[in-house]
Amino acid sequence: MSSPRFRRRDALVGGLTVMAGFGASARTVAAPSSCSAMTSVSRGYVQGRYGQIHLRLGNAVDSNATPLLCIHGFPDSGRIFEQLVRQLQSRRTVIAPDLPGCGNSDVPQSRPDIADYADAVAEVLESLRAPTVDVLALAEGTSIAIELAQRHPHLVRTLVLVPLSGRRGDSESPWPPEDYPRLATPDGRYLTVAWRWHMSRGMQQWRETAARNQYPDVVRHPRNSWWGPASAAGHDWLTAMGRVDQPVLLIETGEDTSAPGTPNFQPTADARIVARPGWQHGFPDVRTTEVIELLTNWPESDV
Repeated sequence: MSSPRFRRRDALVGGLTVMAGFGASARTVAAPSSCSAMTSVSRGYVQGRYGQIHLRLGNAVDSNATPLLCIHGFPDSGRIFEQLVRQLQSRRTVIAPDLPGCGNSDVPQSRPDIADYADAVAEVLESLRAPTVDVLALAEGTSIAIELAQRHPHLVRTLVLVPLSGRRGDSESPWPPEDYPRLATPDGRYLTVAWRWHMSRGMQQWRETAARNQYPDVVRHPRNSWWGPASAAGHDWLTAMGRVDQPVLLIETGEDTSAPGTPNFQPTADARIVARPGWQHGFPDVRTTEVIELLTNWPESDV
């Protein structure tokens, strides 16, 4: 039976395998025979301070590898990591939650700040009885990952940060909060605006396929889709990263770390920059094999 803190909403989970815990202690709810254990990604909920947090979980029962936590940006969801979870779950446990107010997670009563998001993620890990994890974070998720490492250092072993979206080490944001699709209009025009915005970003291969699946999560909570970007806009992630004790790998994609502020980042033995030109929104889907190779090699060897 499943853990009392890892619950199912049958209408949303759709009968997929739900697991709680890690390694040999994992407990499962059997999936229907129509589900393929090789390709399916388990989904479920954990209870947190903001209600239920929805997550995708690839549970590598027999693996001793450090679990991987994936933190998305806004207004996306953990769905952006689904292909990565599917391909990596045979080798290591992968946890991809929808942040509060995103995807299928409950919406908070008021706008969380970056520390609140980080604490909510820590609650997910504690609910799953997760040991120390490696973290892969995208876009505004980099701020949450850094805050998680500082506030809950016992939970984080390493950080792989992919700022994307021209994120800079100051309060400016390439996507001002007012540009995010947030107000539902009677004529449905906001859906078109959101679709055009969504299709204007990311890798071409991603836009044509997986982006269509991500779009519903972008417009799911129109009134609060700007909360995350607004909270992240005031977070000086580059300065904060300098206070992190864990090894940090910063991925330069060509559209982020060339911006002002990045020269202040000084690579060290535990903090490095590597170039991955062309990695834009959707790269976990399009460059999955490359991502897995990078995550497998860092920090034990060169990447």
